Amino acid sequence: MSRSLLKQCLAEAWQRVMDEAYADQMIDSERGLQLYFGHALMAGFKARDMQRRIYVEPVFVGQQGRLRVPDLAICHAGQLIGVVMLRYLPRGAPEVEKDLTTLRSFAGAGRDLLLSQERYLGPGDEVQRLYVLAPEPLLCWAGVYRGPQRRLVEQQAADLGERFVGLHAVTAARRPPVVSMVGHGGVAVPGEADEPVAADAHAGADV
Repeated sequence: MSRSLLKQCLAEAWQRVMDEAYADQMIDSERGLQLYFGHALMAGFKARDMQRRIYVEPVFVGQQGRLRVPDLAICHAGQLIGVVMLRYLPRGAPEVEKDLTTLRSFAGAGRDLLLSQERYLGPGDEVQRLYVLAPEPLLCWAGVYRGPQRRLVEQQAADLGERFVGLHAVTAARRPPVVSMVGHGGVAVPGEADEPVAADAHAGADV
């Protein structure tokens, strides 16, 4: 399963955040990037009338116990279909191994995942929600950083195979960041890796 529509939504949201919030100097931390990217992604889902849930820093428990906490988790129809790790180092090079370890924890988590919401208090009494890890969930690393590191990121994530996609915003002094989305094997999705992302109007609606 290629999850091409989810990839397209991620690419469009990433480009929008870089063009708008980052260009307006509204982001100065990973929390800021988390906020604007999550909002842009949900706006893209709603524009397509896609019913999706986005959890921010969710706590999932799998067969081997509590998983590492991702920045964002994307769910649909009782399935966890995407996990996103974010890194914000516009003046430096990112250390990605910790983020990839989190993505790997989901890749090998098993089928059933329990979302713990123990801090919630309000309407309804559910503090736990059961999700099924989707076949071939999308595992995404997204970073704003000073390059060149893109190919190194893809090499380190090679063991995640086709499930992995990288969103990049490579910074430089007095220039807008170079934005790209790169899939398995260093193949850009949908354009060349060192060129701005463009939406693919023919992407399949598989998620």
